[in-house]
Amino acid sequence: FAQRYDPQPFHLSDEAAARTHFGRIAASGWDTCAMTMSLIVENNSGRAFLTKADGIAELQMSDRLVFPSMARAEDDEIQIADNDGIRFLDYSGSSRFLLQSFLTIHDFVKISDHAVIANPIMRTSDAPVLAMLDLPGGGISRTWRPPTPARLPRLNLAHLASCGGSIAAGMAHEPLLYILTRTFEVARVVELPFPGREELLSLSTNDALVRPAPGVVTLPTFVAGVACVDARSLFVLLDLPRLSLLEYSWRGELLAVHHAPREHAGRHYRRLTAIVADRRSGPVLRFLTLGQDGDGSKAIVEMNVTHGR
Repeated sequence: FAQRYDPQPFHLSDEAAARTHFGRIAASGWDTCAMTMSLIVENNSGRAFLTKADGIAELQMSDRLVFPSMARAEDDEIQIADNDGIRFLDYSGSSRFLLQSFLTIHDFVKISDHAVIANPIMRTSDAPVLAMLDLPGGGISRTWRPPTPARLPRLNLAHLASCGGSIAAGMAHEPLLYILTRTFEVARVVELPFPGREELLSLSTNDALVRPAPGVVTLPTFVAGVACVDARSLFVLLDLPRLSLLEYSWRGELLAVHHAPREHAGRHYRRLTAIVADRRSGPVLRFLTLGQDGDGSKAIVEMNVTHGR
């Protein structure tokens, strides 16, 4: 293969490679790409990695894959994102269908019977934060990136929620909340009141701190979860030692700040799920989140809050 398509010395012989930085023969990267493309075509009916309405995007996938990465429980189905795409199951455990995707999905939300909004894990500077996946085929009909370049372009992770005709995207590594329409038009950009935000952002640009080892990037996390209860408000979980929820209107107005009792301090919290709104006892809302202690032990934490208080 290398002699025909990639005739560089380190691909042709040990003798020639010994005089290069490899020191010994190395396989051609194009050979690997060609074999990978062949496997995709043979096993997935020739579908491309990522198609967009305005052409083909060439994207580098993250090397840290999670299986599964996200699960959601809706009224009539369970939705699980894994390395094959998004699986839809009923509550008996029977599979309804698989939305195939060649994206590693960090978070997603189903906005209709015809579309899913996903946040793919990618590392390129022009990678989309949101991708609209069409049901049932899985093709990408629309993508979105923030209108201004991210201060931290290394990762594009976001936590998603949707209610009515709006989508909320809380940026994991920037203290920002975007409120968008279903056509990805930005309605509001909310700067979150995160303690020490400017200091953390300045530290995030220091490669000596955020790259402790080759191939490893450790960035501060600002948003740990987003959840929607109704058309009145949405909730943002901050990544703070004390469990803190910010309640916003869909117009971007801060309605309330909810804190857990101090005995729950010292944990890191990930993901946010709204369970139920019990109107009989007042506007009480139940949330679940996953708390992790310093020793690595984990616990599911329930938090009850009252609208606007």
